[in-house]
Amino acid sequence: MRKFLQLLPLILFPYMYMIVFAVVMMLGNYTDVINEGVSRFLDQYGLLLILATIVVSNTWSFVIAIVNSLSASKGKIDVRKACYWNMLIKLIQIPAYIINFIIGLFSFALSVWGVGFLIWVVIVDLLTIFYTGINAIGACVASSKQKVWPKRVTVLFGFLNFIYCVDVCVAIVMYVKTRYTKQISD
Repeated sequence: MRKFLQLLPLILFPYMYMIVFAVVMMLGNYTDVINEGVSRFLDQYGLLLILATIVVSNTWSFVIAIVNSLSASKGKIDVRKACYWNMLIKLIQIPAYIINFIIGLFSFALSVWGVGFLIWVVIVDLLTIFYTGINAIGACVASSKQKVWPKRVTVLFGFLNFIYCVDVCVAIVMYVKTRYTKQISD
């Protein structure tokens, strides 16, 4: 449970953008209903708060991915656990990818704003796959050190963890293999 809480910002990274987007849309539509002071505050500092949230979320997720990857590659996290968390992160993020895809499809219906939404969706998807790919490298290195896979397969899996949709399949294969491998030292 502790590890889950440590990885929670990385797990929820793509969802954070959806929450920020929903809050901005909601507050943008209802600022006249909210009192005048809140409305003035949002007009002055709303964009700054959104940018600060995005910067903090990106930095936090990046640091967590690096720390988890280094911990797994140095053997501080069991290879089975590293592969399990890698798979779980990628599986939990599937609905976010689907929602981003739907937003991207609807962005074509919006005139000029559609280009902005499309760019936003692509950037969020790329950052998400980048952060989970960094996290997966630790699992790949740990499985290579434990002789679960030959080095060339580990390098291939490390590369495939950065390819959209293939990364989920690779994460599942890595976890299943480490789960049923007897030679892993506990």
